[in-house]
Amino acid sequence: MSDAALQNGQRDIPGFYYDQTRKRYFKVAHTASGGQYTASSIAKRHKSEKAAERAAELSLTKAKNAASRRHLHFELGNDMILKRSIGCQPMHSMERLFAHHLHRDVKRSRLMNTAGYRTKFAYNAESSELYVAASRFIEAHSMNEAAEDMYSAISQDAMIRRMMPIAPLRSAASSLTFSAGTLVGTSVGEGHRPAEVIIKNAYGGKIATVDGTLWCSAVRPGSNHFAAGGSTLLLYDIAGAHDTRHEVNVKGKTDIMSMDFLDANILALGCRNGSLQLHDIRTKSPTTSVRFHHGLRGQPSAIASVRSIGPQSLVIAGLQHSLNTYDIRFLRSNGSLVSFHDHRNDYDLSVNAMAICNQILAVAQENNDIKLWKLDGENLTTLTTEHLVDDLSFPNSSAGQHDTLWSMSYGRLEQWHFDA
Repeated sequence: MSDAALQNGQRDIPGFYYDQTRKRYFKVAHTASGGQYTASSIAKRHKSEKAAERAAELSLTKAKNAASRRHLHFELGNDMILKRSIGCQPMHSMERLFAHHLHRDVKRSRLMNTAGYRTKFAYNAESSELYVAASRFIEAHSMNEAAEDMYSAISQDAMIRRMMPIAPLRSAASSLTFSAGTLVGTSVGEGHRPAEVIIKNAYGGKIATVDGTLWCSAVRPGSNHFAAGGSTLLLYDIAGAHDTRHEVNVKGKTDIMSMDFLDANILALGCRNGSLQLHDIRTKSPTTSVRFHHGLRGQPSAIASVRSIGPQSLVIAGLQHSLNTYDIRFLRSNGSLVSFHDHRNDYDLSVNAMAICNQILAVAQENNDIKLWKLDGENLTTLTTEHLVDDLSFPNSSAGQHDTLWSMSYGRLEQWHFDA
């Protein structure tokens, strides 16, 4: 007698089988060849029914998980834990570790863990707020400055006062920049999900969708202008609660992978095809476009990162292990002012984290390390991480302090203290 029949109050009749689907008894043909109600066919039917039930449960679970990924729910409580429905463990907004000594008197402490997503971050020193852009969201974390010794054993709740969701993202975050009270973020755009530009300032927030892809953003120093780049270049002018957008043509069919302002008007663009383009944002065409051939193998090298070190100089990190300083007045001579040796990034454009502060250069490596140089090319030290570094920043650069570096690695924010 089947379990289904017993549960429905059916009598156990020897030699008969109760078909739950047809609601009838059928005589069991023990010797019939290929009969529908032989003992073996009944066993097979029970097995297939259980397999169908498991498949239906799995399909329902996948559907629920997909819905959870599309609609993130933030549960903010006193324990300051971000809980996501699927794909990761709960994220502790501050995960403290005792500082431990590394080579060359380097100290490291772990500040935050976002459960393994590729992440970008920006820091507002005036309000002590840390902005984090992960796979599908942007958050603001308020840091507690009461703890003067960042390496003392203090609780997680003492490090963060609140955690505030700023914006959901339709695709993975690609950049996050903060300057002059304006937070700018971009998402790359994936398949049917459009790229997005996120603007947050004192007047509120705005999310605008963009055709194509977006890989980077930069804020014009001391102004309300910023740029976002990818398959196209977008220039924004934020005036109070309103903003205007201008699209600028980029020379050549290429993607903009990195950008930085040299001064108030000149924007440097590092492109996938190996070209460096200088745009005067007051015009609609590139002022200068130079294609570099500065890879170690003498082939065009895609540019992963560009950082300004003054109105006339910039650092370019390309593929084929190339890392050099250039003077924009002599770009066409294709000669670098300084070459930084032992830089390691052969082929990965996602290895683009770079930070500069007071003659100190920090650059992510393809082997998960962080290398530090002086801008004159002197090698300072190497910091070892467990995962590929997503972002780097000197949080106190405005105060002239360059001995503290923050790194975001596999969704984990770490603080490094070193002797320069």
